[in-house]
Amino acid sequence: EAGGLSATFTVTSRTSLSTNKGKVGSQVTVTGDGYAASQSGINISFDGEQMNTLAANSLGSFTSSFTVPPRPKGDYSVIVGSSLLNFELVSAFSMSPTAGPPGVIVELLGSGFTPNASGSVSIPFDGNVVVSTSMDSQGSISTSFQIPVAAGGPHSVGVSNPSTGTTYSTFTVTPTLSLDRLNAAPGDSITATGAGFAINETAITILIDVTPVATGVLADSEGSFTTSLIVPSLPSGLHSTRASGPRTLANKVPPVTLTIGAGISLVHPDGPPG
Repeated sequence: EAGGLSATFTVTSRTSLSTNKGKVGSQVTVTGDGYAASQSGINISFDGEQMNTLAANSLGSFTSSFTVPPRPKGDYSVIVGSSLLNFELVSAFSMSPTAGPPGVIVELLGSGFTPNASGSVSIPFDGNVVVSTSMDSQGSISTSFQIPVAAGGPHSVGVSNPSTGTTYSTFTVTPTLSLDRLNAAPGDSITATGAGFAINETAITILIDVTPVATGVLADSEGSFTTSLIVPSLPSGLHSTRASGPRTLANKVPPVTLTIGAGISLVHPDGPPG
């Protein structure tokens, strides 16, 4: 009689992360299978911090997620049940807004940086430091700065730390027009200032409604200009002042509302009595 053969097959658990690299605040999905049916008390921790506790389904599988907590840049362990996984936390920062004219205030939030001895960090705009601040013990930053005078288009903004170098992002400078007065009468002289236009842009034109009041205006190497204009004879009321150039379209420059009032003129500004 032939002897029977038998073998034992052992199912081992398998656990994975949707990504092994990310920044503070990232959502990471954890997937597991091969666990005991309906196994409970499966813990998920990040660098020793409890993230979640879950149970497998009747097939021994589960899907869960966690948010990467604040930590300095580096490699961290993620423990799921008895499984050890690795996660690389990277430096990152965000700005609000990410586009605007010179002078706008930008809020900057950063995380995943490595604190140095002084905890100091600098924010360069096109390589020039616009603000210095400090980070907390977890490598997080919260600060604000003003966009300096600069030509229109993309510019680099960085978070510079002696311990880890500089992390960069982009801020887009947009054009703007301003007037030194918003109420005037026909014949009055007004000073118009522009910023965020193209570098050395030529043939910039300023209109009040559809009437050209300044032509051939030249922007400097930082995309700025100042010129004077004479208010034309237009009906009293609100009028739109616009600026544009060969490289800066009119619809990219927010218009400025000018209120024109009645003007008074004398036929004979001087003369003898009577």
